[in-house]
Amino acid sequence: MKRLRIYLVGRITDLPDKGKSWRDNYMKEINHEIENVEYVGPLVEYTNEDDYLAVIRQDIKLIQKSDVIIINAIIPFVLGGPMELLLAKYFNKLVITVLNDNSPYYKNGKIHPWLKSFSDYTVKSLTEAAEIIEKYQKAEKTICIKAWKDILG
Repeated sequence: MKRLRIYLVGRITDLPDKGKSWRDNYMKEINHEIENVEYVGPLVEYTNEDDYLAVIRQDIKLIQKSDVIIINAIIPFVLGGPMELLLAKYFNKLVITVLNDNSPYYKNGKIHPWLKSFSDYTVKSLTEAAEIIEKYQKAEKTICIKAWKDILG
């Protein structure tokens, strides 16, 4: 089975551990469900966080190298998350958004239009996300990735 690289998108700013705990929990749960996955992304490979252009370029490279992008939409994100979402679609990556009924992006039974449009799948649990990733890993034809041009019209 193909080894997949997963990039986790979500809040870093203003969290005491810069998002390390939720990222660790996500990967632990995903690794419990499926094998042969590797986490790449923020908090792993930065060389100089003070050089903002280097950080942005590093994130772009990591998104390009990734197979799957998982967005944590349970915790409100700031500017970086939406940018990474757009880049993921631009690079034709499988995008899975995790949200629940308390998510700021899920109101009155509706998912925020930007998340809905640019996510290939929206799920309410990491178990659901892992099922999609596993099918993608096995190259099942049931997994569909929205093309950038189809979203933009």
